[in-house]
Amino acid sequence: MKQSDPPALSLDQIKGIIQYPCCPKQTAVVSLDAHGRISVQCANCGKYLLIDNDRMTATVTRPCKGAKARFRSAG
Repeated sequence: MKQSDPPALSLDQIKGIIQYPCCPKQTAVVSLDAHGRISVQCANCGKYLLIDNDRMTATVTRPCKGAKARFRSAG
């Protein structure tokens, strides 16, 4: 059974675009209903970023050690 792709965001559903501070060509698209913060790794340079969806900012940060093991059962 093939899973369908998630629906793409339309322009009316986008709050804005955040440029990565480490690699300006890399960006994150933020939807209107997105709130809070999320940690991501830059696909280009491998640095970790903390993206704040409410403030529309991204800052370089350290990785959260042990988070994957602690929350393994949550996904």
